[in-house]
Amino acid sequence: MSRLLIEGTSVADFVRSMPRQGRSYSLIRYEETIRYAEFPVLDLSTQPQTPAAQNLQRSHLQRTHTEILDMLDWLYDHGVRRIITLRVPDRMAHPHDELEIASVVKRFRVEELDWRILDLSLNIF
Repeated sequence: MSRLLIEGTSVADFVRSMPRQGRSYSLIRYEETIRYAEFPVLDLSTQPQTPAAQNLQRSHLQRTHTEILDMLDWLYDHGVRRIITLRVPDRMAHPHDELEIASVVKRFRVEELDWRILDLSLNIF
């Protein structure tokens, strides 16, 4: 996914398009332990920046985001129980919730965490 680049598609659009429980479980199954999960920069979009697109981007930055958490839930639904290295370049404005990040780290027994977030509290771990 980190090299995914489809014209006109943002990371959030891609994550929302992922098949949900039941529909793809028999087709896609991962190993219980994966070496790493690396995600792309979340603020990237291949769409041209028209004034309407800029307004949409501003509203997108003002809401809570769960793309990575949704993708990690998807991996869990497809058999992944452990991630050795987790790399996430989170956004500067309205990043993922710290407590939910801690929950994911514990759930997947992450050994090496590289979650780039402004002011992540280590007390949550």
